[in-house]
Amino acid sequence: MKKNSVLIIVIVLLLIDVVLVCFACQENNEKPAGTTYNPKPKNSVLSEEQRREAIDKKREALHGRLASDDYKNAVKLTIMVPKITEEFTDQSAELMASRMLQITAANGVAGYGGDPSFVFAGVISTMQKGITNTIPKKNYTKYNIGFYVANILTGDVFGAISQEITGVGDSDELACMNAVQSIENNDEMSSFIKESSKKIIDWYETNRATIITRINKHIQLEEYAQAYALLLSIPESATTCFAYAQKNIDDVYSKYRELLSSDYYYAMLDAMSKGELYNPVAGAYMRLIPHNSNIYTTAEKAFKDYVEHCKDVEDEKRAHEMYLDKENLAIERINAEANLKASEALIIQNQIEMERLSQTQTLEYGSQDQFKMGVINTITDKAVSLVSFGVNRLLGFLGLFI
Repeated sequence: MKKNSVLIIVIVLLLIDVVLVCFACQENNEKPAGTTYNPKPKNSVLSEEQRREAIDKKREALHGRLASDDYKNAVKLTIMVPKITEEFTDQSAELMASRMLQITAANGVAGYGGDPSFVFAGVISTMQKGITNTIPKKNYTKYNIGFYVANILTGDVFGAISQEITGVGDSDELACMNAVQSIENNDEMSSFIKESSKKIIDWYETNRATIITRINKHIQLEEYAQAYALLLSIPESATTCFAYAQKNIDDVYSKYRELLSSDYYYAMLDAMSKGELYNPVAGAYMRLIPHNSNIYTTAEKAFKDYVEHCKDVEDEKRAHEMYLDKENLAIERINAEANLKASEALIIQNQIEMERLSQTQTLEYGSQDQFKMGVINTITDKAVSLVSFGVNRLLGFLGLFI
């Protein structure tokens, strides 16, 4: 496949699980009607270091990585749609991605922040075009859409089906948009998604040694984002792989978050500059900076100075009491973006690996390596930027603004 004649990747990340986490968080923070907040003083026998470790541990449990329990049952698939053309525009691509997202959600294929190598892809081809006999006349187009679930790194295809769709509109572009919206989540589609998911789970178990080797290589190279994304992608149903993931994911996530701590510090400073009243986003970033990171002491001092000068709160404790819900919501958003960055890191590395493959091997027509190159060549800088575009739209729709 030529680079400019294959799919362009559009990653749309499913965040329904985030909403469930947020709802649970909100429920836990609601107080019974008529209850007065009247905390009693507590005496502590912990040293300052022990106190910090205990706080950090509790904070990670509540507000660290999104708990694997919320994702462990889901095979995580990257949504891929056809390349943009004059007829298949950005709007058509977005509609198709949204429809495919709805289909995966309806069939229990959920989650984000996993291995972007596993894709749910659609390829569209024109079968017939014409003008209707109606008044006024309209353009109509009949398409065939092929859907497949595959691993773009290994070339393994876990399932494939096709649908014929027709759209009518004042232009070819509008006809295409209307056709895309008619993609069906019928029994055949549901069976295709579920059977493909089962095959992916079997793939994890069969390739356990290879997966562990790949994760360990990332850890040895201190590529904690990539290692975290791979660990997060393993579904619970892949029992032996999942056991390995559960044993290692907390440690890898902790190291990954250390890498993000400087970014969180500067994001906190930016949030502090937004006005004279306390900004809960600043508190969210402060709560996510690990105590053992190099930047923590500096961040802690900056945060305490900031709170002391806010007009609506007098100290850190009061700020936390007043803005807990908003801080929790911001933390969910920040964690979602951290998972996104981990997936992006894998996308970029996959592209580099496949480009190296293309320079060192002659690919036979119809081979798995040619298939891999055809798909990987579509992962461009523009495609990576579209990841952020997709998550911002979804998070905004779900109310996870910061």
